[in-house]
Amino acid sequence: YVADTDNDRIQQFDPNGVFMGKTGVAGNFVGGFLQPVGVALSPDSSLLHVVDRASHKVVSFCLGDMAVCTAQMDFDSDTKLDAVDNCPFVANPLQLDAGGIGTVVADGIGDECQCGDASGDHKVDALDIAAIRIDLVGGGAPVSPPLCSVTGATECDLLDVVVLERGLALLGPGIQQVCAPAIRP
Repeated sequence: YVADTDNDRIQQFDPNGVFMGKTGVAGNFVGGFLQPVGVALSPDSSLLHVVDRASHKVVSFCLGDMAVCTAQMDFDSDTKLDAVDNCPFVANPLQLDAGGIGTVVADGIGDECQCGDASGDHKVDALDIAAIRIDLVGGGAPVSPPLCSVTGATECDLLDVVVLERGLALLGPGIQQVCAPAIRP
């Protein structure tokens, strides 16, 4: 694999130098490159990593079995592989987990992506409900919008309050891990 910087693409050659194909077009989107300058294969050759200079990112491509590739990925670059990361899309290298809704017992969801934690104190409790209510009427300290949604909306709303109240009362439907930090961007 060769980074073809001037043509914004990656070229593939066999061990004898015979051209096998190319991938990529100019652009800062999936499948696009802006001056790729380096490539590296994972030790088992299942992942191709491309350093893209102008977009300031490293892009990884699965060249083999997706399960093998996934086991080697670290989407948030916090040194914890996604397969064991309790918050795979937001960096949390210490893997802190102060608990879930109404409890301080670890629930396997990292503090940085615990949906419902509108107050930002790493737990989901009545303080979060109060913080959202105050925010909705335009007063008090701002809530943590990326974490407050438990319904899939992009902003905190009254439905989040209702779902959190029901969750704290152990009624359905339960807290959904659908806030922005909990799902792949």
